[in-house]
Amino acid sequence: PLPPRPPRPIHRHMPLDLKQQKVEITIKDQLATTEVFQVFKNPTSQRLEGTFIFPVPKNAQVTEFAKEVKREMVEAELLDAKQARKIYEDIVRRDFAPALFEYASQGLFKVRIFPIEPHSEKEVRIKYTELLKKDGSLVQYNNPLNVAKYCKKPIPDFSLRVQIESSKGKALKTIYSPSHEI
Repeated sequence: PLPPRPPRPIHRHMPLDLKQQKVEITIKDQLATTEVFQVFKNPTSQRLEGTFIFPVPKNAQVTEFAKEVKREMVEAELLDAKQARKIYEDIVRRDFAPALFEYASQGLFKVRIFPIEPHSEKEVRIKYTELLKKDGSLVQYNNPLNVAKYCKKPIPDFSLRVQIESSKGKALKTIYSPSHEI
């Protein structure tokens, strides 16, 4: 007779903590470049695969994605979705450290990273550019900072830096934010 089969693993959603988020925005005339740095912590004693959701404006173009591997940031390579998923799953089976960055739905990208070791941290970086809407002389920038629906706790270390430049000869007249002091 065959030996008894081991029980199938129970897949549970294990929480990762978003320990740090740093957002750096540069706006020059109508072009905005946004860079988001995030540090996630695995608070458990188990090796986990992380799945992260990144909101990105609908008209934005993701120009860079990188993740930390052995304390060094490694940039991603753009591949066909099916090919990328297959490569990612093959690498996970061989116990290497891949990441999969894919379009999830309107304005959302999903990132899968494996492994995130017990009690360790993993940094990811996303950079995107977008052409901002202009109405007369008014240019509008919106940043999807509402991560509350994706996080269970407030972010302990959060920073937002916005640098605004104008072309030569064009003066900035009014800068307005409905949510933050300028």
